[in-house]
Amino acid sequence: MKKNRFLSLACAAGILSLITACGSGASQSSTPNQVAYHASYPDFSSSEELYGKADLVVRAVVQPGTEVRELSSGGTDSDDPRLNPQAGVDSGEQPAEDPVVVTVRKIKITKLHKGVGKVGDTIEVKELGGNLGGTEYVSDESTPLVPGKPYLLFLTTFPDQPASVITPVQGQYPLDGAGEPQSLPDNKLKMTTKNLEQLTRAASQ
Repeated sequence: MKKNRFLSLACAAGILSLITACGSGASQSSTPNQVAYHASYPDFSSSEELYGKADLVVRAVVQPGTEVRELSSGGTDSDDPRLNPQAGVDSGEQPAEDPVVVTVRKIKITKLHKGVGKVGDTIEVKELGGNLGGTEYVSDESTPLVPGKPYLLFLTTFPDQPASVITPVQGQYPLDGAGEPQSLPDNKLKMTTKNLEQLTRAASQ
């Protein structure tokens, strides 16, 4: 019988970790060579709160191709979870085996609503999970971005890592043919172009 293994992910109040999750752990599933990530995410009660917490809000098109990477603390002892994914975790609880695996995609900005950047910029965005070294790391909470599709994205940015969608459910809105944001099935927040423009104007005043 395979033992369950847990990956502790540190978080600080109001700050998302390197994988945008304050983790309940990653455990090995019953399927060989598969690790299931389980994480909790903030639940925003209003579009104003979501907009306020995001570092970067953009309309963007997801580019072809992906790269799977393993995140680590990089040998740092920093207490800042943006720099060290194990910040705040007791040394006896820090994982020794399971890596934090993410899939990195590139997005091309078509409109900037908040944050630093400009139209035409291409930036990296990471999603929890991916296939690394013959092991599949999966997260039931994630909804992968689709290459070639346009989105409205609410992102958290980091100094030395790709950005992350602020939450898998509330942080991404596929755009319809008219360019209107569409909420994912489990997202109770509704976002419209008019609402977004109001939030952008209010933030600039």
